[in-house]
Amino acid sequence: AYEIRPRDWSSDVCSSDLLSSGSIWSALAVPDAATAAVADLRRLAWEVREPVASAEGLQIDATRDNGACRLTVVVEPLGSRTALVVYLGDGCPQP
Repeated sequence: AYEIRPRDWSSDVCSSDLLSSGSIWSALAVPDAATAAVADLRRLAWEVREPVASAEGLQIDATRDNGACRLTVVVEPLGSRTALVVYLGDGCPQP
């Protein structure tokens, strides 16, 4: 229901150790990957705040279902790629 499949991102999704989280790898630069993530989240009916600077890159916060489901995407450089780490809040359905 909350799947993100941007056209420009890699299809490799790696599960992390965090509950309801995962990483998406992109060949796009951090600003471009964040822009693609925001566009796709909005297309999927998420209420998305504009990205804000984080320690290494950008952070995107979004909500859905009248704020019951919260999502954070941290977009950071990782070697020659960009990592988009997705965190789903407790109020979101399990992926």
